[in-house]
Amino acid sequence: MKKTEIAMIILVASICMAITFFAVRSFFGNMVNKEKTVKTIEPIRDGLTQPSKLIFNSNAINPTVEIYVDNDIHSSEGAQNRPNNKNNEKR
Repeated sequence: MKKTEIAMIILVASICMAITFFAVRSFFGNMVNKEKTVKTIEPIRDGLTQPSKLIFNSNAINPTVEIYVDNDIHSSEGAQNRPNNKNNEKR
């Protein structure tokens, strides 16, 4: 490349950067000097609160146990392999 071509590329890039700088500044303004307010939160405490007895009690349903319902039309293939299935006792 010739020196004039390199100089032209640098000139065009400089002009584009200046145009971009002023365009962005006109859209967003001078955000650096503006003050912002934020909400503060409560600090995290060391202790734990006890869970609600309404939800965690001895009569609550255990979500980790699979529950099988008789006449389940969506999983009829797996009905033969289920524990305590009446069809397994006949075989």
